[in-house]
Amino acid sequence: TLDHVLARGRERWDEQNARWYQYYLGRLRGEPVSGAYVSLWERVPTIYGVATMPPARKHGVAGHVLRLLVRDTLEMGFAWTCLYVAVGNPAELLYKSLGFTPLLEQSTYQWGDPHW
Repeated sequence: TLDHVLARGRERWDEQNARWYQYYLGRLRGEPVSGAYVSLWERVPTIYGVATMPPARKHGVAGHVLRLLVRDTLEMGFAWTCLYVAVGNPAELLYKSLGFTPLLEQSTYQWGDPHW
């Protein structure tokens, strides 16, 4: 219905104005080496794209970026945030050390041939 379309349009406009995503950059000795972003799409604060350049790993940069990101998410009024990581990824240790706890394990399925 038109009312539904208008409501969704208002929601998307509000998300755009509310910065539905925010990118965080981590630096080591002044150089950008790490980053992540939080998406507030559908009002679900979700962390994506956590990455650190290999030479800069194990220097605490990603942890600092994530602590800032979580702090800012809390300051926006959310009581929680989440992220996705493959089981067995070494980053799980970082996430657990920052207080993230496993929520669920999932599998990804495909239908058809992606022609890679």
